[in-house]
Amino acid sequence: MGTFSLRGVRKTYGTSPALADVTCDIPHGHVHGLIGPNGAGKTTLLRALAGQVPVEGEVTMDGEPVRDNQPVLDRIILAGADVPYPGQMKVGTLLDLGAARWAHWDGDYAHRLQRLFRLDPAARFDDLSRGRKTLVGVVLGLAARAEVTLLDEPYLGLDVQNRDILYRELLEEVSRDTAAARAFVISTHHVEDVSLLLDSVILIDDGRTSGAVDVDDLLSSTVVATGTAGAVDGLLEGVSCPVLRDEAVAGSRRVVLDLGSGVPDVFRAADGLDVRVEYADLPETVLVRGRRDE
Repeated sequence: MGTFSLRGVRKTYGTSPALADVTCDIPHGHVHGLIGPNGAGKTTLLRALAGQVPVEGEVTMDGEPVRDNQPVLDRIILAGADVPYPGQMKVGTLLDLGAARWAHWDGDYAHRLQRLFRLDPAARFDDLSRGRKTLVGVVLGLAARAEVTLLDEPYLGLDVQNRDILYRELLEEVSRDTAAARAFVISTHHVEDVSLLLDSVILIDDGRTSGAVDVDDLLSSTVVATGTAGAVDGLLEGVSCPVLRDEAVAGSRRVVLDLGSGVPDVFRAADGLDVRVEYADLPETVLVRGRRDE
C-alpha cells in the first residue's frame, strides 16, 4: 500500500497555468474527491498522477517516479469521457484491450456493467453520446480493479437512472474487502454526486490544491447559524471565529462559520438566542472553503 507524493508540480499550456506549484500527498486506502470548478485543473492533475503528461516538479508513488515507469503505471488506471480512447474502436474491442492491459481485470464484472448501462459492444466509440462515452470509461475504470483508480468526472452527461446505478456500483466497489489496499481519486465539480463515498477532499482551483483533507475534519469545523439578524449578531459577539459566508434569507440572517482548531463553543453561545446552529453538509463546506484553503 503506497502514497502519491507531488512536490512543486507545475504544468502550463501556452501562457495558462493548469497546475501551479502543487505539493501534497495522496494516501492509498482512501477515496479522495478531487473537487473544483470547470477549468480548475482537475483533469491535468489526474493525468499527471497517471503519468500521461510531462510536468515540472516530481510525481512519485511509493517513492518511485510515475511517468515512463512501467511497473508503476501498471498499477494505475485513468478513466473518463475525455480520455483519448481510439474513436474507431468498438466498445467490445475496448473492453478486450482492457482485459489484455490490466492484470486484475474482472471480465465478468465488465460484462455485468456493460449490460447494466446498456452499452452496445458493437458501437464505435466516436459514435457514442457524451454520457455513453463516460460510461465506457466507468466500465474500464472499475473493471480494471487497479491499485489506483482515477475517475475523471464519472457522472458527466449521465441521466438520472445511470447516475443512480453508478453511485451504487461505486459504493459497492469502494466497500470491497480489497479496497483498503487501493486508492480512488474521483474528480467532479458537483460534490453532492460523491459526498457519501469520500474519506477526504482535495480542493482545487486555478491550478492550486489544498492537499487531501479528511472529510470528518472538514465537517466538524464548519457550522451554519440561522436566525433573526439581531440574534445572529448576538451569537457572533459571543464567539471569535471567521465567517465564511453571510447572507440574508427570507427575512433572517444565515452565516457559515469556521470553528478552526480552537473549536469555540458556538452551540452553547446560541443558548437563549433565536438562532439555529447545525453542522454544514459537505457540498456547502466545500463551496465556502474552496478558495479559502488553497
